[in-house]
Amino acid sequence: LLIGLPEFDFPPLDPLFYKYGKFVINSGDVHYQVIFSNVTIIGLSKIQFLSIRTNFLDDFFYLEVKGNIPKLFVKGDIRADGNLSGFRLANEGYYNVTAEDIRTAANLTGHVVNDTWIVEYIHLVMPIGKFKLYYNDAVNDKKAFAPVTCKRDSNDYSACLKQALEEGWLLIIKGLPEFDIPPLDPLVYENGKFELNSNEIRAELIFSNLIIIGLSKLHFPDVRPHRLNDVFRLEIDAIIPKLTLETDVKINGTLNTLMLKVAGEDHLNATAHDVRGTCDLTGHVINDTWIVEHFHIAPSIGTLKVYFDNLFEGNKELNNLALTFLNEYWPVFYRLMLPFISDILDPWLVGFANKFFSNVPLSNIFPVTTCKRDSVDYSACLKQAVIEALPRFVKGFPEFDFPPLEPIFYEYGKVVFDSGDIHAEVTVMNMSAAGLSKAQINDVRPHFLDDSFRLEVDAIVPNLILNGAVKMNGTIGIFRIVSKGPFNLTADDVIGTWDLSGHVVNDTLIVEHIRILPSVKKLKLYFDLFPDSKEINDIIVSFVNEFWPPLYRVMLPITSKAWDPWLTDLTNKLFSKVSFSKLFP
Repeated sequence: LLIGLPEFDFPPLDPLFYKYGKFVINSGDVHYQVIFSNVTIIGLSKIQFLSIRTNFLDDFFYLEVKGNIPKLFVKGDIRADGNLSGFRLANEGYYNVTAEDIRTAANLTGHVVNDTWIVEYIHLVMPIGKFKLYYNDAVNDKKAFAPVTCKRDSNDYSACLKQALEEGWLLIIKGLPEFDIPPLDPLVYENGKFELNSNEIRAELIFSNLIIIGLSKLHFPDVRPHRLNDVFRLEIDAIIPKLTLETDVKINGTLNTLMLKVAGEDHLNATAHDVRGTCDLTGHVINDTWIVEHFHIAPSIGTLKVYFDNLFEGNKELNNLALTFLNEYWPVFYRLMLPFISDILDPWLVGFANKFFSNVPLSNIFPVTTCKRDSVDYSACLKQAVIEALPRFVKGFPEFDFPPLEPIFYEYGKVVFDSGDIHAEVTVMNMSAAGLSKAQINDVRPHFLDDSFRLEVDAIVPNLILNGAVKMNGTIGIFRIVSKGPFNLTADDVIGTWDLSGHVVNDTLIVEHIRILPSVKKLKLYFDLFPDSKEINDIIVSFVNEFWPPLYRVMLPITSKAWDPWLTDLTNKLFSKVSFSKLFP
């Protein structure tokens, strides 16, 4: 009974959870309504039964159970409203009670119908030897909590958000009854099911009455908000030193590695240390309300210990063998199960998050600094906005078909050089560029003229690495090259101005050109265009690396012209779906 009977919808009794209850006291000078919610009771597993008596008369059955509970701990939310001796009292808060030496007497009475006992009345008397109560006023607690307002244009925006979340978590972990959010330590998840189908495992797992303890010790190393038009995303890096879990589980499947058939059910508990991950929340903002649509988390674990004792009913040796194997090779199983667990948790966590965010204006939580054209610091404001938005651009916007920028891929491009020491047709294929995530924004200059718009962004990329394949037909200096092969290029201190221009049509920016002519402090190139003659290949590579500055000056204008339509098309994937007046009010 203590671990629960899922087949009868009977929950575990230690801890025991009581979601909601209302009591009315109306006696003498006391007229009160008390509401208890999110109650957790711990200690019933230690009950000692002193006597059990029954009485059966015709169709009436009576059961009396007497026992002793050494210690009981109760915590939850309470809301009270009423009068005490003429004084009006109304309050809400959190409480915990510790009771010791509890003498219990429970009387259950009811009728038997068709060999089924219908319990009609339960009378419980619990004399207590020792009692201690703690109460924390939720109203005063919330008054004492002064929300930190973090401005997007501040230098320490992310650090400010981290501090605000750390402080707010102390309140959230206790539960927010006004948002129907229960206490989060312990956290209860009623039931779930997922299927594994891989080379190693094929199984169906059903779990119920899942209890998670340890979230109160959670730390937040970083918080990163991202907003683009009406899409808002929040990334929260989190660390939990220790997390304990217990649940009823039913498994039916095979473990191919051991050629083992598993079909059983048991009560399982697990302890995980150093749990780390990023909570990734995304959704749309409608009328200043953030509707969370996805809540993704896939944490890593430092160490994990799992225990069950009767999964293989009647076969202790097989149970211990499976347990030892699981605890030895848990990283493999965890990697297999994590995507399925993440998918199951997503809708539940989304519903959980929306209890709060659907009732609080987003602008109250994440105030947005809007850069106005007529402000004196407009350029500085835009610079800060670009700096904040860059990490989000680096990851890409799948909803706008905008790819990640780290690395960024260039599928195909052909240019013809006919100047200086280069006379050749060069085709670049399947090129990747890494390093844009480290770009530093020095200045942003917007220009508005009627329906024309131009944006200049001065940037430095400390290190840029290109990899791909190249096909060449022509000459470099005195060397004739007609071949193709792989190449890689490393450039340091790439400095330049991204010059974007276009027209605004129906509140949409149509980008027509993106020009960039960056300078490079240092460049090193390697290619393999002469697989049959490494000596010739190395001579040409050495020549290019020795005289790269004049070669670069010749190639840059032509290369920039070739990049223009590709960069323009890439940028329009985003701007064609975003309101221009909202980006640049």
